Amino acid sequence: MLAAPPARLRPVLGVSGARGGTGASTLAAACARALARRDGACVLVDLDEDGGGIDVLCGIEDQPGLRWADLRDATGDVPAAELRALLPIWGDVDVLSHDRARPGEVAPAALHDVLEALGASVPLVLDLPRHVRSRPPVPVDLHVLVVPRDLQGVAAAQRSLHDLHPAAPVRLVTSGSAPGGLTG
Repeated sequence: MLAAPPARLRPVLGVSGARGGTGASTLAAACARALARRDGACVLVDLDEDGGGIDVLCGIEDQPGLRWADLRDATGDVPAAELRALLPIWGDVDVLSHDRARPGEVAPAALHDVLEALGASVPLVLDLPRHVRSRPPVPVDLHVLVVPRDLQGVAAAQRSLHDLHPAAPVRLVTSGSAPGGLTG
């Protein structure tokens, strides 16, 4: 009888904003830094192809290294150690970002296989798009939804909750001022 493959031991955290400008990417980057300090390594993954790029937020947009455009068709057995060695680094965090100069979709199988390979050895923080059109390519252990403290933000959060991975616990983080006195 064959033994079942080992379960993924490293956490995968998904972070998204209920709407734009909530600070979800900033929170994702901060979480990646904290996980890298705790575990010795972490990969921050930009899955928001319509965003400005997590590499820009981290100030490493001019650093050489692989971006999603280089991995569009990377399916099958992706060598995680070699891949991590080729990613740009932000402090102690490896970063896999989209490339504004080379936009385009990444094959769903490539997204899945790259994330599975990376997540087998280190924690992942996924900077998810605010409109999660489909579930993340790998299951997340926790989904953090950043919600502005206004009625429009709350309405957007209610809409977003339907798209999140059903098995992952969701935590809400509120952001910004509450002009109408809306509390957490």
